Amino acid sequence: MARMSKADGMQLSDEELAKYIGTESQRMSKAAYRKRAHDQVYHGKPAEVGKQQRNQNFSAVVPVEEPPLPASGAYVAPPAPSATVLFGGENFAVLETVGLIRVPVRRTGNLSLSVSVDYSCRDGLARKGEDYEAAEGTLTFLPQEAEKTIDIKIWKDDIPEDSEDFFVDLANVRCSSKDGFAVLGPVITARVVIVDTDKPSIIYTDDDVVQVDEVSKDKEVHMTVRRRDGCGVVSCKYATEDGSAVEGRDYARAEGVITFGQQEFSAEIAISILNSATFEDKEDFRLILSDATGRAGFDPNTDGGADSCIVTFVLTPEEVSKNLAHRTMRALGVNWQKTQKGHENWKDQFINALLVNGGDDEAGPPSGFQWALHLLTMPWKLLFAIIPPVDYCGGWLCFYFSLMFIGLVTALISDLAGLVGCVLDLPDFITAITLVALGTSLPDTFASKAAAEQDPYADASIGNVTGSNSVNVFLGLGLPWTIGSCYWASVGRSAEWQKKYESEANFDLWNTGGGKFIVIGGDLGYSVVIFSVGAFFCMFILFLRRKAFGGELGGPRVFKRITSVMLVMVWCVYVVLSSVKSLESAAASTCG
Repeated sequence: MARMSKADGMQLSDEELAKYIGTESQRMSKAAYRKRAHDQVYHGKPAEVGKQQRNQNFSAVVPVEEPPLPASGAYVAPPAPSATVLFGGENFAVLETVGLIRVPVRRTGNLSLSVSVDYSCRDGLARKGEDYEAAEGTLTFLPQEAEKTIDIKIWKDDIPEDSEDFFVDLANVRCSSKDGFAVLGPVITARVVIVDTDKPSIIYTDDDVVQVDEVSKDKEVHMTVRRRDGCGVVSCKYATEDGSAVEGRDYARAEGVITFGQQEFSAEIAISILNSATFEDKEDFRLILSDATGRAGFDPNTDGGADSCIVTFVLTPEEVSKNLAHRTMRALGVNWQKTQKGHENWKDQFINALLVNGGDDEAGPPSGFQWALHLLTMPWKLLFAIIPPVDYCGGWLCFYFSLMFIGLVTALISDLAGLVGCVLDLPDFITAITLVALGTSLPDTFASKAAAEQDPYADASIGNVTGSNSVNVFLGLGLPWTIGSCYWASVGRSAEWQKKYESEANFDLWNTGGGKFIVIGGDLGYSVVIFSVGAFFCMFILFLRRKAFGGELGGPRVFKRITSVMLVMVWCVYVVLSSVKSLESAAASTCG
């Protein structure tokens, strides 16, 4: 039971403030939200956490019931009181900007008598002298007066804080007439809640997961979005996003902006659920609230955290899900909507490959340089457009096709680099550490650069480097060496094998037993030593940068450029020294 006072200048109705403070005082914990979401997903109904508390309603006045008349007999009831004094409500709420709150006190009974009652204030979460000015004294009801007020000053501060409360008590009621007497009614304590206006508004939803039963025709679902704390006009954007359900077939896209006015604490978003022509298992899509404005944010305890609010809609099929079609679809793992969506995406891949900038109209008209790059790379774009989209087979088809194309491109780059080295009369070793290494590492270089610019830490940049090197060493060497070992073990020491290795110093040792796959080390040891020295030098530079600037990346522009030049020089020194050693070995082998 409560009566909510209007805030001076805010024009909030009694009902709106009552709903607000009822929600504010009964907020659920993070554990309760998680339990609620769990029950909705796995049991199909929300948990009853906090339901009774949230459903408490506040009314304006608690009526005073007259005591029943005594039954006839020996017992004689005491005379009825001449007057009953009580508060006009049990709970009140005001914004801290109101300045003054008038708490009503009422008296019932014989209005021809004068009645007095004492009142005083006591702290709750609010503190007298800081949040309000304590009032204490005596109220006197003159004849024919049925209601008076206790005026209490509310003080505003500029500190964001939770809502606070204090209490007003009635005591020592008395009647001026000796022939009558007065009593206190059932409501002798009033709670006053001071709603903070400095705290940002929180935009949230009652549920993180919403179960929707699919029916044989389209229907509309209304999602209620609420706001608590703060004041003023706030807004946020909303948009739907595919999960296993597909936009345009399972639901209609919803996108826009919801705005909470000065007197609004809730708003609704309408989402259309479409009747799917094909049978599907349980599916889901998401409604995402983001980009809050007007000193508003989102509840960090809900899905999406402080940056957004995410509601998952789970579409549950009708009872037909128990039939043979349902079991067949689950066994095959087929999603016809995803498959049809994949057909459209696959077609779009080829269209985007033929258009400059992928047909992005927001990028503006393409420049001459962009046209040149497009014409140069268009064959590669069309080649890789053959890779199926992620909509098929849960993305696995795209994964395996991508691996296959990466292998083909790597083999092509290696062969082309070998041909260039042959034309320029360069040893394979020099070709490998220059042309092949640059061709296969440039994509990783740009990926590391993007990660360094977009991530708060450089971990992703280093991860690209180590991941690429691991693939090159373990897969690029391990796989062909394993295949070569199996091949020569099955073929044996053929004439071709003996001709290739008979000039080597260890040929007598190798020419025993079965066939062997042999890789001549050559100048690999020397190259590894140079590489290791360069690696330690690079780590030393990064260590000095952390000590000097607090991080490996960034810092003053001059030192960034100096570091870049030093690191490039380390690579150049490695290439030059390794190439010179390789050329010397090749010359010595030719002379020998």
